[in-house]
Amino acid sequence: MKMISVMLAMALAHATAAQAQASVQEEEQPPKTLTPDTERAADDETGMRPFGGIRFGVGLSLTSDKGSNDRVGGAVVDPGGIVRVTDVNNNRARVMLEAHYFLTPCRRFLWLSSMSNDCYRIADPKDPSRTIVEVAPKWGVGPFVALQPGGDKEVIDAIGIGLMVGLRRGTDTRQSFNLGVGYVVDPDTQVLGDGIRENQPLPAGETEVRFKETAQTGWLFIASFSF
Repeated sequence: MKMISVMLAMALAHATAAQAQASVQEEEQPPKTLTPDTERAADDETGMRPFGGIRFGVGLSLTSDKGSNDRVGGAVVDPGGIVRVTDVNNNRARVMLEAHYFLTPCRRFLWLSSMSNDCYRIADPKDPSRTIVEVAPKWGVGPFVALQPGGDKEVIDAIGIGLMVGLRRGTDTRQSFNLGVGYVVDPDTQVLGDGIRENQPLPAGETEVRFKETAQTGWLFIASFSF
């Protein structure tokens, strides 16, 4: 019996020492920090992308120019000296980054009874004598801003604002289907140079088509997928 007690005491002492050593090793480990790879993985899971220190959702957009000049990708002079435009792209499909703010009123979306925001009262955590309204949103509506990053870092090729409606897939997920309509500005749109007109001769003394860059405005239609 005495031998058994000694063995148990030795085992207990060994386990205690091992636990203390593990605790020291755990305390000596540096705190975990996010690396670019882990941040990128987290963004991929949530569908978010960083730009200028802000995380945006990814949206699929269609923009339709409403400027006074066509967006020209290319033009040539035919053998008769007439300017012929070879590429016009006034309607552009592109991927844009977007951020929105949804208001979630306590009512259903249009006539869809299944898309009704559930609202109920709970005790105010700061003042138990009061109650506050808690919302389990299934849909929302509000403003959005969208941008298209340029080839260089921190450069914006296009920016737009508008109104968006989002329909959530469920109250336990942030996945949703959002549609937005707004106004977009393309600051550097290529158009024909001053004095040059499509299907017209070049100005006297000129032999090549000139282009210039100008700001164009238009309609923006965008779909995104995060509530």
